[in-house]
Amino acid sequence: MSLLVRQLSAIRSCPACLTRRLRYFVLLSVGVFLFAGALLGQSDQGKTPPAPVVIPDGTPVQLRFAQALWVYPISPFIYDPPRPPFRIDDAVRIIAAADADVNGHLVVRKGSIGQATVTGIAAQNSKYPTTCIDLRLDWISSLNGQQVPLRSGKKGKPHSDLLRVLSGHAGFFVDQTSLGRGLIEAMTFQEKLKALRGKLWVPAGTRMTGFVHGNISLDPAQLADAEARLPLPNTTGLLTIYRTKGQKDRKPDVYCDNKQLASLGPQQFFEAELTAGAHEVSVERSAPIHLEVSAGKEYYLYLRWHELTGAWKLESVTSPEGEDGVAEGEMISVFPN
Repeated sequence: MSLLVRQLSAIRSCPACLTRRLRYFVLLSVGVFLFAGALLGQSDQGKTPPAPVVIPDGTPVQLRFAQALWVYPISPFIYDPPRPPFRIDDAVRIIAAADADVNGHLVVRKGSIGQATVTGIAAQNSKYPTTCIDLRLDWISSLNGQQVPLRSGKKGKPHSDLLRVLSGHAGFFVDQTSLGRGLIEAMTFQEKLKALRGKLWVPAGTRMTGFVHGNISLDPAQLADAEARLPLPNTTGLLTIYRTKGQKDRKPDVYCDNKQLASLGPQQFFEAELTAGAHEVSVERSAPIHLEVSAGKEYYLYLRWHELTGAWKLESVTSPEGEDGVAEGEMISVFPN
């Protein structure tokens, strides 16, 4: 204690000593700070930066038109449509109709906004009526808000297509038949049957498939931050099986993993939660469909009567088509275990 008192007394009696000690303290603090910063820098340099998440070229994205689209009067009885007809270069609102995943990462979330553009207006043809709209898909928003470019074909470059909208067993959809398939249909009665189901405009909610153009890199930090804000997914998958009209007197039994789930009548559907993993779904003990279920995902199967084979058949459909298929159906309960 006496030594500390003597040192303090010496410092008071020698202002130069106080200045030197303060200078020494400041230099020592700066040195420690720089040394610590160098160590942190070396540790950061030793870390491998996270690799970007890449959406491969040609990745399909299920879409819906968020607004009705037409270029000619829909009907002579509609004098006051919601908006004027579309013109060339007008932007069209589209949305993602289902989630899109890449290597376990959610890259496009259902409901994400996007855009298409009207690029041309064809002359009306009474023999082969169409929407007369040339449309180019532009982009869809990724989970982290990046604009992901789209095209209408699985391969190739972005281009415009003459929209041909058909009505099916489940809502409306854009006919994206390949050229080869189209030539085959043109030589049969299928083309004439399609013409009977054609629309002169694009109703809101019409389905279409877009494809990512190019290998698109997403920032891993931004994507991780966006994924962290998502609600926790369910631990099970949800399977929906539905029927439409036809064979009204028959109610085929549907099985999953050799357990009967329900007897399905016309315009009915049911939902069943399935654990993650492999499952087999069949109808009336027919050959099963193999289904690989992931937690938090939705799956739709369409049950229809196959006229040529005289048997029931289960078909896997996209989530948007399945949603349209059950829109006017009656939900029934699954048999208890």
